[in-house]
Amino acid sequence: MENNQNNPMEMAGGDKNGQSGVVYGKIGKGQSAAGDHPAGSGMPQDGRPGKHHFSRKNRSSGTEKKMVTRGIAVLLCILMFSFGLVAGRIWDFSGTDQNGYKKIHSLRNYIAVLDVQGTMGYSSGSYFQENPYDQAFLLDSIDQLKKDRNNKALILRINTPGGDAYAIDELYQKIIEYKKTGKPVYTYMESQACSGGYYVASPSNKIYANRNAWTGSIGVTMGTFYDVSGLLDKLGIKTQTITSGPNKAMGSMTEPMTDEQKEIFKGLIDQSYEQFVGVVAKGRKMPVKKVKELADGRVYTAEQALNNGLIDKISSEDQCYREIKSSNGLENCEIRYIAKDEDKSLLQTLTGMTKLGGLSMTGQYKQAMELIQNGGTSFSVMYMSQVRK
Repeated sequence: MENNQNNPMEMAGGDKNGQSGVVYGKIGKGQSAAGDHPAGSGMPQDGRPGKHHFSRKNRSSGTEKKMVTRGIAVLLCILMFSFGLVAGRIWDFSGTDQNGYKKIHSLRNYIAVLDVQGTMGYSSGSYFQENPYDQAFLLDSIDQLKKDRNNKALILRINTPGGDAYAIDELYQKIIEYKKTGKPVYTYMESQACSGGYYVASPSNKIYANRNAWTGSIGVTMGTFYDVSGLLDKLGIKTQTITSGPNKAMGSMTEPMTDEQKEIFKGLIDQSYEQFVGVVAKGRKMPVKKVKELADGRVYTAEQALNNGLIDKISSEDQCYREIKSSNGLENCEIRYIAKDEDKSLLQTLTGMTKLGGLSMTGQYKQAMELIQNGGTSFSVMYMSQVRK
């Protein structure tokens, strides 16, 4: 029998040709294959190691190592991808500004897109629907963009029928401030950019519109005045309003409006109308006379608006963005959509569920009582289209 004591490794289960399935550790001089393994340990007592005693352990250990290695590799990939996004592709909102809105900051040059959506004003909602328009957020965002060196242009993405004349002119003035920095302003009209929507679009360097967009409606309204005096007479209800002058309660729903009062109201909206016409004439570089020919309150389709010089091009939104980039040498700039942080607490969510159109039931009751107490004399000057899309 050949002496195996000097062999560094013993082949278990091998044949005469040296074929073997498992290689086991070195057995020293004077040590049997059984060694110190007691019965029941899994090592046979005949001096030969069991065929699978070490192989299962080695295989299990190898599998675990592979799984750990793969897990580390996946984790590293995720971390590297996340770092790349933070470093170059997404917004870095760091802290809040003095108005409580999150600061706008980007590590790369970008073109900002601001949405002008919903009925324009300082109110957060109406009786029937939530209003996405947020005047304070828009003004704050433009203030930040004016100071941001990485911001290269502003695109107003408009979808509104208009709204309150005061809020609209405030936004218009803020857009003019932005333009004074030397950065261009563009408008893309979505479904509609009527009345006040066109007012804020008019100073844009170029106005684009979807082919299905409606725009125009250049004019002013004070809403509808109601006269229920005849109904009150039929019901036998008499009212009396004590004022210091004959026109102090003009517009009251309990008294018919006189011709003089109609002229007074007309004078109020005429001044706002002239202002609207002047804004359009200046922004579109169009004679006032021509603007007034177009400014009879009618709504225009995109094609009609293009033919009348109210917009510059009909295109898709993607085409609009590509052209803005190429015409300004901003091909390497990214389009950044600026949106308000909408994280709501559970309490805010539950509170919102009790609202009807953004106004709580208590608020609706309060407004109804105010309407009755004021005699229906609360009216706003509006750059608002009565035709909605």
